[in-house]
Amino acid sequence: MTLTGHTAPTRLIVYSQNGKYLASCSGLKQHGPALDLQVWDTRTGEEVMIPMVVDDHDKILAIAFVSDDTAVALCTSKGRVRVWEISTGRDIRSWQCDECISRIKLAAFSPDGTLIVTSPLSRKTVSVCSTTTGKLISALQSRSLLAGIAISSNGRVAAISTRTLTIQIWDGHTGLSIADPVVFEDYIGSIELSSLAISPDGTVLAVGLSSGKIEVYDLNTQTRATFSVDNFFLPAHSRFRLMDCM
Repeated sequence: MTLTGHTAPTRLIVYSQNGKYLASCSGLKQHGPALDLQVWDTRTGEEVMIPMVVDDHDKILAIAFVSDDTAVALCTSKGRVRVWEISTGRDIRSWQCDECISRIKLAAFSPDGTLIVTSPLSRKTVSVCSTTTGKLISALQSRSLLAGIAISSNGRVAAISTRTLTIQIWDGHTGLSIADPVVFEDYIGSIELSSLAISPDGTVLAVGLSSGKIEVYDLNTQTRATFSVDNFFLPAHSRFRLMDCM
């Protein structure tokens, strides 16, 4: 099955939790900076919502299904979060993230779509908000700028530091650190951490490296494995060091 409709390269794509829907967005470069969001039925390939267009010289950073897969949400680089009802295409909720004084660099939704985390371009902070109310739940502080953030369904927040290549983990509901930070000390100065994901239960981290490998780290056992781009399971030759701070 091939889904068509975007007139520019697709930038983001995500499944609903029940697998019934697929949402994607693209930038309409030939018409300016506008972006469009589309939702399809995965069984029939039909569009189930009128394409939504965001035309405010913005960039979509993250999309997710929310409200038990009855709505779809997006977050833009201007810190605007918008939620549309799938059955009607109606804009049912929108709000401005607390970092509206600065452009948003990073954004991620939890797997169940109930929470969103954002981090601004020039500040060492992470905000956790409810997608149901748009209210701020907690504000987290890092000691350096961040390269990636992720959030689990139970509210565990992980963030990678740009300078120290350190991952810090918080409870997004309380704002408290819940695990010792993990630093990739042997990668500093040679390899960048390019992406980050956390498992829905918040116990396993996956980190994408600029070398093309993926590091998988178990927070409970403090063990890890390295996957190569060829999908081979490789023994890890470097080690993680637990740090007291970022």
